[in-house]
Amino acid sequence: IALAVKKVSLSFGATLVKGMLCNWLVCMAIYQAQAAQDISGKILGIFLPVSAFVTGGFEHCVANMFVMPLAIMLGAPITPKDFIVKSLIPVTLGNTISGCVFVAMSFGFSYGTPEKVFTATVQKYWAKLTDRESMLPVAAGDKNGVIYFDDSCRPATRASIDYC
Repeated sequence: IALAVKKVSLSFGATLVKGMLCNWLVCMAIYQAQAAQDISGKILGIFLPVSAFVTGGFEHCVANMFVMPLAIMLGAPITPKDFIVKSLIPVTLGNTISGCVFVAMSFGFSYGTPEKVFTATVQKYWAKLTDRESMLPVAAGDKNGVIYFDDSCRPATRASIDYC
């Protein structure tokens, strides 16, 4: 009950920042678990960030959706309006900002736009499936991803460059 009262007594800004820090750690746990090759690595990749957000006292909207109604049912002096306005809204906004801006956008800038990554991945696997690796477009080291064209206005391929 004391934890729930403490959660609704914080300011909007403090709750927002705690939500942002919490979801950053949760997203890192997901990425680490996805990157790990074995079960022990997945467990460790999840355990460390989640235990850090719990011991740091950060706020997660899903965890609060359990803790706050339970505290209300046990007699905490919190109204549902207090829970929604003072906890759920700022924490959810913080979680969303963190997931979209800090994690997804930073990974997007680090590894390229999703469109370029998706297109390159699909082309690579399609070439392997159809055994046409020589027909992949050539970017010729252009950092902007420009595909050069041959004389017939078709994308230049490794095969057409080899032919020339």
